[in-house]
Amino acid sequence: MQGVPAEGSALQAAGTALAVGAWNEAHGLLLQADQNERLTDPAAIKTLAQAAYLSGSIEAATQGFERLHTAAFAAGDRDPAAAAAGQISFMLFDALIYAASRAWLRRAERFVDDRPDSPARASTATMRAWYACSRATTTRACRPRDDQLEARPSSAEWPI
Repeated sequence: MQGVPAEGSALQAAGTALAVGAWNEAHGLLLQADQNERLTDPAAIKTLAQAAYLSGSIEAATQGFERLHTAAFAAGDRDPAAAAAGQISFMLFDALIYAASRAWLRRAERFVDDRPDSPARASTATMRAWYACSRATTTRACRPRDDQLEARPSSAEWPI
């Protein structure tokens, strides 16, 4: 199909659009390239998913990260598989779809349970903290202990 950017040029153009906050444009460019010839570069698929999320399309974003997860899982790449699953968990949490979010979080955790230094482990720990903060005991779970607070000046002492 003529006029449809190739994967590399679509990724570059989408990156430029994202840099200026043109999320719909970035999503459209990569979606068009994906429909023309299915994207295969993990960076392009990730950017497609991110642009879809920023454009407000949770379903399209989830599908993009599912593609990343599936490809990484098939290749035996545990960190990228966990990272994609963690991203899906976050997006579903953000959309208040908690049951599915927890399922994806558990999936991500299985990939990194035995790997304390995995970067993806940090995202799973962050999601666990978000869940702790969203429970009924929010004030207790999210409030720092008194000994963790440093002395703060009173509002009268703050510079304006």
